[in-house]
Amino acid sequence: MTLLIEQVLRVVAAAIVGAAIGYEREIKNKPAGFFTFTLVSVGSCLIAILQQNVVNEALAMAERYAQTDPLESAPLPPTRAGSSPRSLAGSVSSAPARSFITDSRLKG
Repeated sequence: MTLLIEQVLRVVAAAIVGAAIGYEREIKNKPAGFFTFTLVSVGSCLIAILQQNVVNEALAMAERYAQTDPLESAPLPPTRAGSSPRSLAGSVSSAPARSFITDSRLKG
């Protein structure tokens, strides 16, 4: 399977799973529903795919231009390359959830 087809299938699978979770929340009248969960799932999938592509390309470039194994001289593991942007996105996206807190109880 080519890389492009695999990535498209991942995005479609993320959209289906996010839509299913969102639909379940929608029928229970929860604040974040179908559209929100679909967008969040697809966005998370795209960020993960982008991170994977950037790391793979960086390792390939390092291998082309250096005589050593790129993983031995990498300053941080490739799996941690996207941890900071994801945690930032998580803290930014949790701000709207704070608006549902009333009377020291979380609604939603």
